[in-house]
Amino acid sequence: MTTNYIYRKTAKMLSNEMNFAEKIAFKLFIRFSKKQTTLHRQITKDWKMMLMSKQNQPNFNENTAWESMAKRLTNEELLPKKQPVLHAWTQYVKYAAAIVIIAISTSAGYFYFNPKIVTITNEVGKNTIIKTLPDGTNIFLAQGSSFSYPVKFRGNRRNVKLNGEAFFEVAKNPKKPFIVETNKATVRVLGTSFNLKTNGNFELEVVEGKVGVDVKNSNRTIIALAGDKVIASREIVQKVKLSNIPTAIQRVKRLQFQDEMFQNIINVINRNYGSNIVLAGEDLKQRRISVTFENELSSIVSILSVSFNLQITRNNDGTVILSEKK
Repeated sequence: MTTNYIYRKTAKMLSNEMNFAEKIAFKLFIRFSKKQTTLHRQITKDWKMMLMSKQNQPNFNENTAWESMAKRLTNEELLPKKQPVLHAWTQYVKYAAAIVIIAISTSAGYFYFNPKIVTITNEVGKNTIIKTLPDGTNIFLAQGSSFSYPVKFRGNRRNVKLNGEAFFEVAKNPKKPFIVETNKATVRVLGTSFNLKTNGNFELEVVEGKVGVDVKNSNRTIIALAGDKVIASREIVQKVKLSNIPTAIQRVKRLQFQDEMFQNIINVINRNYGSNIVLAGEDLKQRRISVTFENELSSIVSILSVSFNLQITRNNDGTVILSEKK
């Protein structure tokens, strides 16, 4: 597993698909052992030598070069025999008015790592970033927002921080409440979905479940149910009833995932569209990908199939199975 990780990350770094924070995290990782450092250097050396020897050839292709190097490393038992080959350069596929981005888009957002905390920042004017947290909670981070969470939730609480706006689909866990800290209030939930806005006035809209709001600089605690909206400013704290509160999928034009497990992406799609898409095989489920597409279910399956060379099997009960082509 470590060998797979080093090969995948080295390929990403050499193809200039890695942002600054990722490079630091990866370089720290390979220094933990001599074996990891040696493998990284071996892959880097082989790739540079292959470029030097083939770059002047008229039919030189980076993808073919990667495949050739991967085959050689496998034969020398430096890689597992079933190690998937990574392409050196990202490929862009346009299908049904959708855009699929294979590499992480550093202009849309970035991940900052330290030993305990991960921070995601989404710039103004970019697509909503969707992230699955360690407990299974899904976050839809709006443009101009930042969100921080621990690598692993410890103790009896799941504490996160938000600056800006995000939609939360919180995984249920009655024994470990989900706590969102903002500059104006603390939000406490067990398992629900809601939209939270902290820039300007504090605004909370509950789609389902129950949410508790502890307003800072005030002794008030408000309990909000599905259909409730809580507004807090310097002058007033109030709860109002709304006839219609949009869900996460109704709020965004494009869905964007960055370096996310394939299974997590499918879980988000199934939950929000009511679909039943299934990935066949653990390797496919664990594969980490970055992808952006239009908010249209009708094209999502085809997009994933074309972009990642997958086979589609449709059952009579409506189940759609995606598997790797043999």
